[in-house]
Amino acid sequence: MKVILKGDHAKFFKGVWDSLKTLVTEVEMNFSPDKFYLKTIDSMGVCFAYLEMPKEDFEEYVCEKEEKYCISTLKMYGALWRIKGDTIELNDTAKPGKFTINGDKKEFNLGLYTIDVKARDLPDDIKFTTTANVPTKEMKEILDDLIVVNKDEVILTGVDGKIVFSASDDVSDAGSGSIPYQGEPMNVKLAHVFMRKVLNMGFDEVKLSCGTNYPAKFDYSKDTKKLFYVIAPRV
Repeated sequence: MKVILKGDHAKFFKGVWDSLKTLVTEVEMNFSPDKFYLKTIDSMGVCFAYLEMPKEDFEEYVCEKEEKYCISTLKMYGALWRIKGDTIELNDTAKPGKFTINGDKKEFNLGLYTIDVKARDLPDDIKFTTTANVPTKEMKEILDDLIVVNKDEVILTGVDGKIVFSASDDVSDAGSGSIPYQGEPMNVKLAHVFMRKVLNMGFDEVKLSCGTNYPAKFDYSKDTKKLFYVIAPRV
């Protein structure tokens, strides 16, 4: 297996690992003859992540059969961000039993792991009733504001065409942000820590889809590339 990414495609791929490294310690990457993909879920079963890139997004894509590689997300992130150029090569031929990342005259040979729990596909019947496009910088400011009074959960309330983010404890409360949305009014509580984990600052904007007491989807997909996270609600 050997694939090469360049330009915006390489930038997109690198940006994914900023959040993946906080979500899981290892992840199984899948290379099939027509696409690259991965799916994973955190150890608590709260957050699901999915990434898919067709072979057409790659400058070069050589993969004759389904190949799977389980690697450290932190090491993958570190290797990719040490490559400063706009070209990344991934292969399994440089060193037997290793997964190799090349670029910028650098080579990183990562050890392979065995993954015990694999993520299932999401149910087909998930239907989101509310959507909004949120700048990632604004989302970070909102989370930084609300953690002042509650580090555990964030309340999203959609009414009169705006989503307001709030938090409270026994004696204090706070509100921050007012984001236009499309769809139905809603109210849902999400874990603060997972909202922060899926907040990927490598992207300018995230599409938020949710509903009352329903999972929330944070979608960074662009063109032919799919990247999204789904967080279970707090009840």
